[in-house]
Amino acid sequence: MGPKYEMQGKWEVTDRDGKLHQLLSNAAYLSATDTSGSCKMTFIVEAGVFVAYG
Repeated sequence: MGPKYEMQGKWEVTDRDGKLHQLLSNAAYLSATDTSGSCKMTFIVEAGVFVAYG
């Protein structure tokens, strides 16, 4: 799947309590298969603070 069928983004949103959240999104187009038609899947996750232990 090439970049033509994928889309990524980073969003900063504020919730109703005024707290800022950073969201990462990835959308991909899935072509038709034998059992279903084509569709688009979108994943959204909240970015957190990465802490490395070592």
